[in-house]
Amino acid sequence: MNYPKLNLVDEAPPVSPLTPEQIDSFKALLPDDSKPSLGGVALVVGLIPLRMGVAAKVYVHEGSLQMHAWLSIIRNGELREEKVRIYSLQVTQRRETEIKQGIMCGLCSYDYQGWAEGDIVLAQQAELDFEPQVQPPSAGKAMPQWAAGLDPSTPVKRAGELYGRVVPRTPAMDMLTMSAKPEKLARIDRVLSQRCGSVTLLLENLVNPRNGAACMRTCDGYGIQNIHVVESYEPFKADDKVAKTGDRYVTVHRHAHFYDAVDRLRLEGFTLVAACLDDDAIPMEEVDFKSLDRVCIVFGNEERGLSDALREQADIKAYIPQLGMVQSFNISVSCAIFLQHLRAEGKIKPDLHHDQIAALYKQWVVRSNKRSVTLIKKHDLDCKDF
Repeated sequence: MNYPKLNLVDEAPPVSPLTPEQIDSFKALLPDDSKPSLGGVALVVGLIPLRMGVAAKVYVHEGSLQMHAWLSIIRNGELREEKVRIYSLQVTQRRETEIKQGIMCGLCSYDYQGWAEGDIVLAQQAELDFEPQVQPPSAGKAMPQWAAGLDPSTPVKRAGELYGRVVPRTPAMDMLTMSAKPEKLARIDRVLSQRCGSVTLLLENLVNPRNGAACMRTCDGYGIQNIHVVESYEPFKADDKVAKTGDRYVTVHRHAHFYDAVDRLRLEGFTLVAACLDDDAIPMEEVDFKSLDRVCIVFGNEERGLSDALREQADIKAYIPQLGMVQSFNISVSCAIFLQHLRAEGKIKPDLHHDQIAALYKQWVVRSNKRSVTLIKKHDLDCKDF
């Protein structure tokens, strides 16, 4: 994101600069754990309109502002915002990595647009000394120490809150996030904060890779993180051209036998809803999905449908009412219709546990950055978690 014809090289400092006493009073508003890492203090002296949103024109009074540093914003003597991340610093059209004291610059953050003239910006140091976090426990266990005080049922509300708040900071992740495109990191934050784990699919022995890819792409579009596949006869494959990279961001759990899949889903508390045309099946609209805690929609092979054994394991059998001569939709269309109905019923909602989000964040950052492998090898990073 470039600023329109920006040139602040000869821009004059504000008429009424901040006094040392004022700066000390602003620092006192910060939480105690943020004060040791404070890197710079700046004053918002104007706004810069952008094609999408607005940036701040700031004057650095003390220290420096660094690319990717976290900001706290003070307005009218009160701490207004925390964890706002710097995504661009510019004096001219070129992006800078650091703006030092006494310089006017443009500051952009993709996850914050509420700038106002007179705001005080307190910037943390971009690179902090810290110990690598231990791997958090799996879902269902006690909340990890770094997530203490955070409600896992409350979704992250804006981009920029995940890394360092929900995702533990490590030297490897610092390197990878610093090299990633800011807009890509912001999108990862937004998407992960809306991911759903209480709705899933079980696909039995799909034959056509295009169908598998279309189902994965649909799940990604509706925010469904996990799908389960049974490969007792046919290995599950996804056509790259159809998936459109959706297969990179949906987790596939593979099972050699349907009993393995059913046992796993039962253990995780899922109710199995089989999509079929059996005589005892009911219309999709008559299923009381709101009363179900966790839902798994089960689809069978494109040619043979669901196996008899898997039909017997289903808790509910449902079908999509149709008005035409053909009895059934393509499996990917059926998948989309079921998920849209679940969304309308309020079943698709952000509910991933924080440790699940942390693990996925690491994977997504690596998969979305073409330079990841090069950086990992070049800097000999410890990436066993990836």
